[in-house]
Amino acid sequence: MGPTKWRRRDFLSTMTAVGGAGSLAWLAGSGEAAAHGDSRRRCAAPLAEKLTWRPPNTSGYTPLEITAAGNYALDPDIDYAVTKLDTEGSVQFFGGRNIVVIGGEIHNGSLGIRKTTWSGRVMHPRTVHIEGVLLSGEANGDGIWGEAPEAIIQVENCRIEGRRGIKAGVHGDVIQMWGGVDELRIDGLSGFSSYQGIFSKVEPDKTDKPIGVYKMRRVDLHPAGEPYESGLPILLWFGSSDGYSPLRFELERGSVWVQNASHQQFRDALWPKPDPEHIHEDGIGTYAVWPDLTPTGMTGLLVQDWNGNYGRVYHGGGRWGEYVPAGVAGVNYVSPGYL
Repeated sequence: MGPTKWRRRDFLSTMTAVGGAGSLAWLAGSGEAAAHGDSRRRCAAPLAEKLTWRPPNTSGYTPLEITAAGNYALDPDIDYAVTKLDTEGSVQFFGGRNIVVIGGEIHNGSLGIRKTTWSGRVMHPRTVHIEGVLLSGEANGDGIWGEAPEAIIQVENCRIEGRRGIKAGVHGDVIQMWGGVDELRIDGLSGFSSYQGIFSKVEPDKTDKPIGVYKMRRVDLHPAGEPYESGLPILLWFGSSDGYSPLRFELERGSVWVQNASHQQFRDALWPKPDPEHIHEDGIGTYAVWPDLTPTGMTGLLVQDWNGNYGRVYHGGGRWGEYVPAGVAGVNYVSPGYL
């Protein structure tokens, strides 16, 4: 018997509301989402290979539909399953315990995850699972971002397009958890930015919590198109041992890729910029390593693979092309299931 695929309609049918359990507060919004027209992409076939990290069991979760941009305050004692996500403009989650989002689209906006604080209380840890979400169009700002030092955030089979930014204004990153995260897990991400891709530096005034491990596999990051400022885009940023970088980056060998812009060399799209002697080739392709970077408060390598060896970032648009091509993520997303 072949593997069972978890279709989104089956996922939705298992959602059960918890009667009288907490409330959802609408803080601010842009009204009902605009009609999107034929330009909004809908999903085709899913990627065949199963995903690494499964979501929490959503039995008993409170279902939540999001069809308008805005800020949502969620009860920190309640688990939520987003049964519909389809907006014109950005969405922010404030609070909530575990949150599961499988499938959906945010057009011309971003997805923000804010920490769970309710009367000064912080739940630790919790899981925010974001799978099969398309951030389409263009936005002057980040794709997925936030402050969640108490959360494990799982980003799987997501496509984040058209991030724009300038040094003197809003910085446009594919992902930045500027307020920290307990652990960031990525499996399946195609990201496009004219400014920065995965930007790992945490702002020192945003958290006093330890910054967790970033685990990445099947990632391809691309320049989003001109105009570019001088020296940009930097598509994968490992930071440095300044106390505000993640404890460690763990990269699956052969599956993390960066494509530089036409005015750059490969090493220009990475930070710290690897020394020329740290750029090599193997049977997969050209790659960079960072043997001199050490993690904050830990022994070993800051950038390593899943076996503790040098972590390699490869040059190009992906081993077999984009890991999440157009048509995979979106409102009709079909999950391939989990390992």
